[in-house]
Amino acid sequence: MLYAWVGDQKRAPFAKGERTTCPDCGGLLSAVIPVENTPHWRHKAGDCDPWSEPEGPWHLGWKEIL
Repeated sequence: MLYAWVGDQKRAPFAKGERTTCPDCGGLLSAVIPVENTPHWRHKAGDCDPWSEPEGPWHLGWKEIL
């Protein structure tokens, strides 16, 4: 997940260790700040999206539109 609500702001993570909750399932999201990839949020326990798939360039571009 590229963006999540942190307080009243929808944003990408700024720093490793940040946490927030998923607006869909209420589960814990943790910030992932990779060296070579886009910073994003990761579900602590699995993924609440039953349609999830590996993310390639097309998938990331599509998510940027939302």
